[in-house]
Amino acid sequence: MESAWVVLFWIVAYGVESKVQNAAPVFSKPQTNDQQTSCFENIGLSLSIYRVSASDADGDTVTVAFHSQNPPEPPFQLTKAIIGWNLMTPASTAIDRETTPTFKFVFSATDGTYTVQSVELTLILTDQNDNSPQFTAISYSASVYDTASAGAVILTIHATDADVSASITYTITEGNVAGTFSIASDTGELKLDTPGNLNSATTATYSLTVEASDGTNTNATTVTIHVLGVFISSSDGVVLTLTPCQRGCTVIAGIAFNITCQRSDAAVAWFTWDIDNGHTHVRSNALTQTLAIARAGVNSTLSFVPERKHHGWNIYCSAYKIEDKSPFYAERTRLQVLYGPDKPIFKVGVQYMNSTTVNIIEGKNISVECCGNSNPLAAVTWYNTRSQTNGAWLNFTNISRNSDGIFTCTLENQMKASDNNERYGRNESDLNLEILTPPTAPTISYSGNHILKSINIIEGKDYDFYCTSSGKPSPQIDWKLLNSTTEHDVLQIRKVGALHNTTITCCAKNHMIPAVGVPEHGLECTHLNLNVLHKPTFAFNDTYDVKENDSFNVTCTQQNMNTVVTWVRQGDDKWSESNNTIYWTDVRREQSGNYTCKLRYSITDSFKNFSSGDSEHSFHLNVEYPASVITFEAVRHSDSIVVNEKESVTFRCNATGNPSPKIQIKNTNRVQKQRNAVSLRYTENMTCTHTGKYSCYARNIINEEESKSKDIDVVVKCSPRPASNMPSELNFTTTLHSIVVLNFTVIAYPEPQPSDYVWKKCDVEESNGHLQCFPLVDEGHFNVSIVDLTSYLTISDFIQHDIGRYVLTVQNGVGNAWNQTFLVVIKDKPEAPLLFYESTAPHSVILKTTAGYSGGISQSIILLYKNIHASEWIKVDAISDVPTNYTFSCTLTGLDSNMNYSAMTYASNELGNSTTVSIYFTLAVLEKSYKPEAPLLFYESTAPHSVILTTTAGYSGGISQSIILLYKNIHASEWIKVDAISDVPTNYTFSCTLTGLDSNINYTAITYASNELGNSTTVSIYFTPAVLEKISLTYSLAGGGIGLLVCIVVAFVVYKFKCRHHSGVIKIKADRDEVVENPMYIPAGDSFLYQVSRIIPELPHPSADDATIYSSPYSYGKEAPYDAEKNVSENIYHNVYDDVQCGEFEEDEFWSDFSDEDCEVNPSEVGQSVSTL
Repeated sequence: MESAWVVLFWIVAYGVESKVQNAAPVFSKPQTNDQQTSCFENIGLSLSIYRVSASDADGDTVTVAFHSQNPPEPPFQLTKAIIGWNLMTPASTAIDRETTPTFKFVFSATDGTYTVQSVELTLILTDQNDNSPQFTAISYSASVYDTASAGAVILTIHATDADVSASITYTITEGNVAGTFSIASDTGELKLDTPGNLNSATTATYSLTVEASDGTNTNATTVTIHVLGVFISSSDGVVLTLTPCQRGCTVIAGIAFNITCQRSDAAVAWFTWDIDNGHTHVRSNALTQTLAIARAGVNSTLSFVPERKHHGWNIYCSAYKIEDKSPFYAERTRLQVLYGPDKPIFKVGVQYMNSTTVNIIEGKNISVECCGNSNPLAAVTWYNTRSQTNGAWLNFTNISRNSDGIFTCTLENQMKASDNNERYGRNESDLNLEILTPPTAPTISYSGNHILKSINIIEGKDYDFYCTSSGKPSPQIDWKLLNSTTEHDVLQIRKVGALHNTTITCCAKNHMIPAVGVPEHGLECTHLNLNVLHKPTFAFNDTYDVKENDSFNVTCTQQNMNTVVTWVRQGDDKWSESNNTIYWTDVRREQSGNYTCKLRYSITDSFKNFSSGDSEHSFHLNVEYPASVITFEAVRHSDSIVVNEKESVTFRCNATGNPSPKIQIKNTNRVQKQRNAVSLRYTENMTCTHTGKYSCYARNIINEEESKSKDIDVVVKCSPRPASNMPSELNFTTTLHSIVVLNFTVIAYPEPQPSDYVWKKCDVEESNGHLQCFPLVDEGHFNVSIVDLTSYLTISDFIQHDIGRYVLTVQNGVGNAWNQTFLVVIKDKPEAPLLFYESTAPHSVILKTTAGYSGGISQSIILLYKNIHASEWIKVDAISDVPTNYTFSCTLTGLDSNMNYSAMTYASNELGNSTTVSIYFTLAVLEKSYKPEAPLLFYESTAPHSVILTTTAGYSGGISQSIILLYKNIHASEWIKVDAISDVPTNYTFSCTLTGLDSNINYTAITYASNELGNSTTVSIYFTPAVLEKISLTYSLAGGGIGLLVCIVVAFVVYKFKCRHHSGVIKIKADRDEVVENPMYIPAGDSFLYQVSRIIPELPHPSADDATIYSSPYSYGKEAPYDAEKNVSENIYHNVYDDVQCGEFEEDEFWSDFSDEDCEVNPSEVGQSVSTL
C-alpha cells in the first residue's frame, strides 16, 4: 500500500468568538429542475448570460463563487448583482461552439461558517454560421480521354463545414473554357459537359477553380484535368492495339502483369515500350519485354511488376518499320494500380494521432476517423468486445467514463486486375480510448468513519482527518485550514486551540489533457465545519467602571453546559452567588472590590472523547460617583474678611469623588488655583484686584454640574486704580455734532462717592504753553453720571471747542488719587471754507479763502472761477495740508469790468468733500471805494471773571482800514481801549481776552472800522460775566444749500420808545439752498442757536441814527436809516424781506421768553438777500 503524506498543523488559540450559525446557505438557482441554459457562441465579452441566486435563513451575508468550471478555459466570470450574482462570459476570449460546445459549472456559497455547492449547470452554445467550408484535399487532379462522351464523371470534390447548420454548394468560378465542364452544386460531382472541346494535341491540361459556399462563408480549391489522346499512323493507317486492356489497365501492385502490343498488319517491326506520368519517362529497356514474330503478323508482350507509384501513369508501345525505321505509336493506356490497405491510422478532426491512445474528457463529443490508403477504397469496420460499427468514423456524444477501452479498426478491400488476377487486402490497428474524468467530491473521514458537514472537537485534543477522491488522471489532494494549504492526503491537527466554527476544506484537483481540444482542470472540494468545544472561558473583563446608582450585570461564562458556577468576593466570606450571571439594580460605592468566578466543567466531542477540569478568574468592580466639596475655609479667618494690601490669606478646600476630582478655588468666577486631587491649599498676598467672593468647586467626569462650596467674602483696602479691562491709552476720535461718551472704571475700597469723581477740561494757554484745567459742571453741554465704579462724561453736541484733553480725578481717602487723561480729537469731513473778494486794481479781483475746520485730518482747498455764462470752471488754485483758519489770496487779472463772474471753493480730505461755497461779483461795482463797513463783535466766557471779545472786519471799502475795540463798566464814564489794529483785511478775525472782571457787574463793548474816507457805524454789545458763566455759546448747523440765508433777531423789547437791557438766545432756521453773495453757508432745514445781546440807543459814537444790528459773525451789509418808531434798523442787501414776524412784548417781559416761533423767515420768500432786525 502506497504510503500517505501527512501534514501537521499547530493551531494557536485566538480567543475569538463568532456567531452560532443555525442554517447553511441554500441555492435557489440553479436547482435540480433548472440545470441547463444556453447562449449563442461568440456572443461577446463580459456579458451576463445567467443569474445565480443563494440566500441564508439566518440573514447572514452570502458570498457566491465558482466551485468548478469544466472545461476551465476560457474562464467565465461571476460578478455581484443587486439581486444574486451574474454569470458573465469570459473577459478576453470569445466562446466557440466548434471548440467547446458545452460548459459545466458548479457554484459554492458561503456565509462565513458553512459552505455549500450547487447542482451542476450546463451551458449549451447555440451554433452560428461562423466557419468556412473545408475541402478534403488541398488540390485535386484527374484525367479524361479526348474521346470521352458527354456526361462522363471525371471526379467528385468534397468539402465539410464545422457548423452543424451549414449546407454546402459547389461552383466552378475560373478556368472552365467554353463550358467544357460542369459540377453538381449539391454533390460536387465534376462531369464532361462539351466533349467536342477536348483535344489532347492542342490543350493537354485544364486548371479549374472550384468554390464551396455555406451561404455566408466561402473557400476555393484548384482542380487540374489532363486530356489524353490516341496516336495512329498517318501514312498507311496501321494501328497498334494493346491487350488485355486498351484505354486503361487495372493492375495489382507487386503482382506481375503481361500486356501485348499488336500491329494491325503483318509487317515485321521493332517494338519499344514507354511508361510516363507527364513528368517522368521510362524507356522499355527498363521493363521486361519479349520480341516475337507472330504467324499472322507481328506483336510484342511486356511483362512487368507495377508499383503503387505507377498509379495514374500511361503505358504505350511504339513500332518501327524495318524498311524505313519510322515509328508510330499505340494508344496510351492509363494504369490503375490496386493495392491493399495500409496500417490504419487515426484522425480526430483535422489532426492525425501520433499514438494509438486517444484521451477524451468525460462529457465531450468526439469523432475518431480510421484512415488508411488502399485502392480500391477499403471497407472500414470498428469493433470491440461490446459492439461493432461499419464506417470510418467512431462517434461519441457526451462520452461517459464507461465508454473507455480498446477499439479495433479493420480495413478490407477486393482487388481484380485487367488480366482477371484477384487479390484480398486487409489491415487493422487498435485504438486505446481513455476517458479523462474530473475528481469526484472528496470524502473526509476520521478513524475510518465518513464525516458529513460538521463535527465537534475538543480544545487541546489531537485529530487526524483523511481525504479521498477518484478521477483520471489521479487527483492531487489539498487541505486548507485558516490561511494555510498543504498537498497531502492526511490532515493532522495537534493541540486544538481556541477556534470557533472553523471550516477545513479538502480539495481534489487534476489536469485533463485531451488528444485534441483545450486541456481542462478538474476541481472538487468538500468542506467540514469544526465546532471547537473549549474549556469554559470567562466572559467578563478584568475591570468594570460603573456609575453609582446604575444597574450592573456580569456573566461568568458563555459555555455553561455541564458547568458548575460559583461567585465569591475577596474579603467578604459571607457573600457568594451560584448563578452564572450576577445582577445589581442599584450599585453603591460600597460594592467596589474584587469578585471571582469558579468553574467546574465536562465536555464530549463527536467521537466520544471526554475532557473535564476546574478554573477560576477575577474582576475588579470600580464604582464611580460624582465629586463634591466637603469643606472650604480661610485659615484663621471668618467667612467675611477685610484686609490691607499685601496681607497674606490662605484658603483650604477638601473634596471627594471617583474618579479623583478636579478642585478649583475661584474669586468671582476667576480661577485662582486648581489641581486634580482631593485637597487644595491656596495662599495669596492680597492686592486690590483680589477683592471678591471666594468659592471652592469640585468636579469629575461623573458630575453634571460642579459641586460648589459656601462663599467667603474678601475685601482689600486700596486706593483707586484702573480696572483690569481698561486700556492703557484712552484716545478717541469723533465727528462734529456727535455725542461723545467718555467712561472710566476703577477698582478701590472703600468705594469712592460720587463727589470723589471730578471731570476737568484742559487746554494749553497760548501765553505760556502751560496746561490749564477747569472742572466741568454737570449741566447742559456736559453730563456726568456714575454707575457702580464707572464714571461717565457725556458731551451732547461735540463742537470744535470741545477738542482736547479731559482729566478724571478719583479718590477714596486711601493712598493717592488717580488721575486719568483722555484725548478727544475729531476726524470728519472738512467744514466749508470762507470765500471773500475785493478789487484793488482795474480789471482784477483778489479772492481770499479762509480754511474752515479740517475735520481733524489733513485737508486741501480748491478754488475755481468762471464767467457766469461759461460752462467750464477755471481752477485758480489747489493747496494741500491747509491748517484750520488759514487764509490765502489769489489775484485774477485781465477781467472784463462789465461782466459778471462767479467763484467757488470747497475743502477736501480723505473722508470726503465739504459743501461748496460760491460768490458772484462785477468789477464795475468793486472798483468803487467806500467808507468801511462796520465790523462784527462777539463775546464768550471760558473761565471765571473773564470774557473773550472776538471781532471780524467787514468790507474795507476797497482801501486800507483799521479796527478799534473798547469796553467799560456800564456805570463808568470812560471807555477803555482794548486794541487798535491797522491794515486789517476784509473778514479778518481777531480775539482779545478781558480778565479780572466782576461777575456781578454789567459791561459794554464797542467796535468800529476806519479808513481814509471815514468811520463805519459803531457796534456795541452788553454782557454780564455771572450770566455768561452759566450759558455757553452753542450753535447747530443742519440742512442744505449753497450760499447763505441768515436771519438775526437781536434781543430787544419795544415798549413805545424804550428798550430793555437783557440777554437772550434766539433760533434761526434756513429752509432751502440758495446762492447768496454772503459767503457763509447754512444747510436748509437746519438751525443755529447763538447768544445775542440787547442793543440800546445810548451809544457815544456815532449817533443813534447810525446804529446797526448784526445777525452773524459772517454776515455783513449796507446800513439803513434808524426808525425811532420801531426802534429798529434794517440792514438790507439787494431785495429786502421786511415781513419777519415778531411777537409783541410787554414792558417787563424778559428776552428769554422769546420763543423759537416768535421770529421766522417766510420759507416761500427766501432768496439772494438777508433780512435782519
